Amino acid sequence: MPPVQYAQAGNAAVLGDLASALPQSSAAEGAWFRGIGGFTSLNGSSTAPGFTGETGGFLAGYDRPVAGNIYLGVAGGYLHSNIDEHSTSNGTESSARFALYGGAVLGPSLVAATAGYAHDWLDTNRGIAGIGTASESHGGNEATVAGQWSLPLTIHGLSGGTATLTPKVGFQFVHLSEDSFADSGAGGFDLSASGHGTDSFQPYLGATVAQKFTTDSGAEITPELRLGYAYEALANSRLLTVTTASGFNFPVTGIAPSRSQCTTGIGVAMVAGPNLSLYADYDVTLPTGNTTAQTVQAGLRWRL
Repeated sequence: MPPVQYAQAGNAAVLGDLASALPQSSAAEGAWFRGIGGFTSLNGSSTAPGFTGETGGFLAGYDRPVAGNIYLGVAGGYLHSNIDEHSTSNGTESSARFALYGGAVLGPSLVAATAGYAHDWLDTNRGIAGIGTASESHGGNEATVAGQWSLPLTIHGLSGGTATLTPKVGFQFVHLSEDSFADSGAGGFDLSASGHGTDSFQPYLGATVAQKFTTDSGAEITPELRLGYAYEALANSRLLTVTTASGFNFPVTGIAPSRSQCTTGIGVAMVAGPNLSLYADYDVTLPTGNTTAQTVQAGLRWRL
C-alpha cells in the first residue's frame, strides 16, 4: 500500500513542475533540466501504520512557439522512491515518464496544461518475525492531466521597486492502474491480489510574489515566495482485497492521506547569461493533517 500512495503524491508534484517550466510572458524556444529531491511522511492510525519516503530524480524538456503566443513542449524524466512503513515493511517505486505540455499567453493571463504517461515498477517487502520476508514486484501505469490559469499583476515592491503578484487556479488528475501481484518467501503467509486502480483529482489555488533585483555587476536575481492550497475531491481511502496462500480473501486498509494540503515555498532565479537562467526551489507541505512533505529542486533553462 505505501508505494501506491507515495507514487500518487509524487506525481502531482511532477505535473506542477511541468506547468512552472513554461515561459511566463512571451513564448520563447528553449530547453530545461531540473533535479528533484523530496521527503514525504504520512502519520499512521490505530488501524494502519504510516510511512516515510525519499524521492530523487530528474525532469528535462523542450518547448517552442507554434503560433503567436501559443507554444508546445515535450518532457521526460525518471523518479525513484524508497518507502519505509512504520512497521517491518518497506518498498521502492520507480517511474519513467513522458509528457506533453503547452500554454497560451492570453492578454495578461497565462493558460497552461499538461498530459502524460508513466510506467511504474513497484517492489514491497513484508518482514514476518520467525517466518521470513514476503516479497513481490509488479508494474503500474499512470495517466496524468493538469491545467492552470495564472494572472501576473504588478504591485509595489521593496526599496521603491516593483514586484509581481501572480494568483493561480488549476487542477491535477492522476489515474494509477496497478498489475496483480503475488508474494513469495514467507510460505503460508504469502499474499496475492488482483490488479486495481486508484484515482486522484485535486483542484488547487495559490499565489506567488516575486521581485527582480539587479546587482552592481548587472546580474539579475529574482527571489520568490509561494503559498498554495489543494483539496482531494475523490475518495482518499486506501482499501485492497488480498488472498492468502490457502485461498482466503480479506480486506487490508491503508492510511488515508490528508484531503486538504497547504503548501508554502521559496525560490530564487538568476539570469546567468544572455540565454541561460538558473533556479532553485524549496517547498513544504505543512502539517495541517497527517501528510507532510519537503521538496528541493534546482535546474536551468537555456533559451535557443
